Amino acid sequence: MPNPSLIERKERWARKMSGKTKPAVRSTDRLPPGQHLTQGFPILDLGIKPEIALADWRLEVGGLVENPRTFTWEEFNALEQFEDVSDFHCVTTWSKFDCRWRGVAFFTLAEIVKPKPEVHHVLFRSYDGYSTNVRLEDALDDDALIATQFDRKPIPRDHGGPARVIIPKLYAWKGAKFVRAIEFLADEPSLQPHHAPYIKNLGTLGIEASLRIVDPVQYRARVEDFDFDMTIERFSMSATPGDAMRPFFSSQAAATKGSYNLAGIANPAIDALIEMIIGANSRADLTIACRAFDRVFRAGRYWVPQWYRTSHPIAYWDVFAHPPKPPRYAQGVGAPENWWFEASKAAKLEQAK
Repeated sequence: MPNPSLIERKERWARKMSGKTKPAVRSTDRLPPGQHLTQGFPILDLGIKPEIALADWRLEVGGLVENPRTFTWEEFNALEQFEDVSDFHCVTTWSKFDCRWRGVAFFTLAEIVKPKPEVHHVLFRSYDGYSTNVRLEDALDDDALIATQFDRKPIPRDHGGPARVIIPKLYAWKGAKFVRAIEFLADEPSLQPHHAPYIKNLGTLGIEASLRIVDPVQYRARVEDFDFDMTIERFSMSATPGDAMRPFFSSQAAATKGSYNLAGIANPAIDALIEMIIGANSRADLTIACRAFDRVFRAGRYWVPQWYRTSHPIAYWDVFAHPPKPPRYAQGVGAPENWWFEASKAAKLEQAK
C-alpha cells in the first residue's frame, strides 16, 4: 500500500512539472513578521565546514522504505533535475528573496525509495554532525529539493555544498547543509535513531528488547501510570541541586502518579542524601552531599544516558545591548527581558556582510 501523503502530492507534482500549473503571483508583502530583508547571504553553521570530495560524497536514503538507496555524486546528478525560485527565511530574523535553486526534488527521491504507509517524518543528517527532522508532508511540498546549485553555480562550502536541503515554507534551520543521509521514520524521530543500536547491544548481552511506538495520548497515560519496562525522557534541572530533586528521585515520588520519578527509585539512602543536599549549610557541605548522591544513584543504574557531548556550540549575534550592571533579579546578562535592540550594532553587521 503506497504512503497516502505521497499519493496526495503526486498529482500536484505532475501538474507542476508539466507546466500546467501557473506560477503563483508573488505578493509584494511577503516578508514574515519580525524579519528583515538582506541583499547578501549571511553564513550560519555549527562552526564545522566539512570538505567533501565529490568522489567520496554519498547520499543514503533509507529507513521505513521499500527500496533503500545510496547515491554517488554521479548517480544523484543523473536523476531528473529540478529548478525553483523561492524565498529563504532564517530564524535569526533575516530573509533573502528570489533564491534560484537547482538539484533533485525531494519528491523524486520519495518516488524511488517508496516510503511505507506508516511514515510521518523525515530525518536529515549532515556531514558536520547536524540533524533535523520535518514532517513528511512538508518535505513533499512541490518546491522542496536537495539542491546542488544556487544561482546556477555549485553551492559553495560556506552555504552547505556540495548538497543541502531546501524547504522554503520552513525556516532555514530545517534545511540541513552538507546533507549525507535521509531517513523516513514512523513517528517523531529526534531520539529514535538512538534506540536501535541500544536494542542491538542488549541482544548481545542476551536481553531481548523491542521498540513500540504509541500515539501521544496513550504514551502520556502509560508514563503517568508507570506502565512500561523502559521509556525515553528528557530532564531539565536546576544548576544548583535542592528541593527540586524530590519529584525526580524520592521514594514518595515513586508512589505518586504522574511524578518525574519514572525509574521508580525508592531508596532510603537516596532519600537521606536528598535531605542532606537540601539542608546543606555551606557550599562545601552541598558538594560532599551531591558527590555521595551521585555515587549511590549511579550504582543503582536507574538511567541509561543515550548520548553525551563534551562541548556545546554557542552562537553570538551582536545586535543587542543590556545594562552594564544588571538588576539583581536578572541573574546576569542572560535575562532577555533586560536586553534591547541596538540599531547601530545591527548596521555594522549588515555592512560586514
